[in-house]
Amino acid sequence: MNKDYCKGQATLEFALVLPMVIIFILVVSQFGHMVFVQNVIEQASREAARIAATTNDVGKAKAAALNICSALNREDVSVEVIPKSLSSLSIGDFVTVKITYRYGGIANVIEALVEGEAMLKSKSMMRMECENKEGMYH
Repeated sequence: MNKDYCKGQATLEFALVLPMVIIFILVVSQFGHMVFVQNVIEQASREAARIAATTNDVGKAKAAALNICSALNREDVSVEVIPKSLSSLSIGDFVTVKITYRYGGIANVIEALVEGEAMLKSKSMMRMECENKEGMYH
């Protein structure tokens, strides 16, 4: 075989395989980023539930969750504390914090194919550790 022919064949094979390798690397990195975002919203929901259970303050809980999610797009983050008013809860009752995040990136391609939304969700529950009596926190 001619040496020039072998070099050309290797170059052609490389040119054909390179796009697939690049796409594979990008998909793996997007998956890693999605796992990172899921961990962030899980940490945010745990921290918000802890703050709600210990301070009996929904505003502080939501602010803490949004602060932890500050690296994410704020328009895509939704924080919900259940019940909306913690004043009716007693020690030992449960407070729940749900966070949803509309994930972009490669998920946009998946959304277009299946006509749905790529939502990452986290939910944390904790027992109330304090009661709100006459505006005082215990």
